Amino acid sequence: MRRRPSRTVTGEVASLAAPEPVEPDDIESPTTTSRSYRRPLTFQLPRSVHRALREYTESRETTQTAVLFMAVNATHKEVREALRAEDAVADGELFKIPQTPKAEPTTEVKVRVTDAQLDALNQLARELGTNRSRVVTEAVRIYLGQ
Repeated sequence: MRRRPSRTVTGEVASLAAPEPVEPDDIESPTTTSRSYRRPLTFQLPRSVHRALREYTESRETTQTAVLFMAVNATHKEVREALRAEDAVADGELFKIPQTPKAEPTTEVKVRVTDAQLDALNQLARELGTNRSRVVTEAVRIYLGQ
């Protein structure tokens, strides 16, 4: 095995003085700058929904991310109603009997979201007692008329 020569510094040594302290008011946060920070986020969409989404985006020459968020933004009230109705207990019953039909295979969709979009999705999912993928799936179904 060949050994790499060690790197040694000769000559003047740079000063290792601590940097000047920064006042909290001088620090720019993501909310105070014009830059929009994007975070990666993954959704699991049923294949039929993903196929419809892909066809829609191709026909409109837009992105899946744009359509996903247009769908959530435009249908969030309907999504609330649909998911609450789906989880509701019928009159006279004490509880809902879980029925697990064979699940449709899913496709993973990766998008980049702003903090505001992530917060809104998290809040909506929390309100409905579900996950973001279910919220987005229902929003896309309603938006595309499925």
